[in-house]
Amino acid sequence: MNHKHILRAAEPRDVSAIVGLIGELAEFEHLTHLLKVTSQTLHPHLFGPKPVAEARVAEVHGEVVAFALFFTNFSTFL
Repeated sequence: MNHKHILRAAEPRDVSAIVGLIGELAEFEHLTHLLKVTSQTLHPHLFGPKPVAEARVAEVHGEVVAFALFFTNFSTFL
């Protein structure tokens, strides 16, 4: 089988797929009761005027099947 795999920076069009994958993770971890994220709440954190995180996505045949989320923490003590 020849699968077309693509790893790329997430784009605004990917937000709903990322939220869906986050939901699947919450379900797997039995943590859906803690899940509050929506496309509308995640979008500004990734693509707003002051993004606080960035993401990469993996596609197979044009479908987003995985994501990685990166964010920085800052310590005033260091």
